[in-house]
Amino acid sequence: MRQRYLERRKSDHKDLLVAVASKDPEVLKRVGHQLKGNAATFGYSDLEQIGRLLEQCGQMEDFDCAHHAVEALGSWIYNQDRKTDP
Repeated sequence: MRQRYLERRKSDHKDLLVAVASKDPEVLKRVGHQLKGNAATFGYSDLEQIGRLLEQCGQMEDFDCAHHAVEALGSWIYNQDRKTDP
């Protein structure tokens, strides 16, 4: 289940990279909101904070903020991948 969750976050990361490049605040708000909720469910408080930030960046249409939040998500994914490597 953890691996499936991580794969979904990788897909979100790709979507967010496109959203930042195309300046699409709706994707930032939607994915950020979803991350915030499901991360809390799974106990990932750091990911919940990233989701909250993404949602706020989308609401403000602040794409510099969003760029940093997407980078933080990428780092989170990288660290989770390292934990699952044998």
